[in-house]
Amino acid sequence: MNAGEYRYPVSIEQPATTDATRDDFGHIDETGTTNWSDYLPSVRVRFGAEGGRELNAAKRANADVNVVVGLRSSEAIRAITRRMRVKTKFGTTRYLNILDVLMVHDNAGEVLLHCKENRD
Repeated sequence: MNAGEYRYPVSIEQPATTDATRDDFGHIDETGTTNWSDYLPSVRVRFGAEGGRELNAAKRANADVNVVVGLRSSEAIRAITRRMRVKTKFGTTRYLNILDVLMVHDNAGEVLLHCKENRD
């Protein structure tokens, strides 16, 4: 693997369980930033575009961007789940929801995260 490929700093976040703000029904809102905690506060990744689409509905344009995020494999990275998300740490802060986690070459090599960013 070429070290220059993994040059973008991100953090991997997981839903907070102890300090989470609950509503009157006990539900935790995971759409904001307050109910998330760092799982991996600083990790370097590579990005690859997978595609996207734009939908015009109710006089509003919504764009979905699909991204593949590549990470060097480690025990902590192999434990990433679909309930977590990727937070970019360069330029504009963006949140990528993890749709799928793929292990490439099992315990050695790379882990691929198929992610989706919703842009309103």
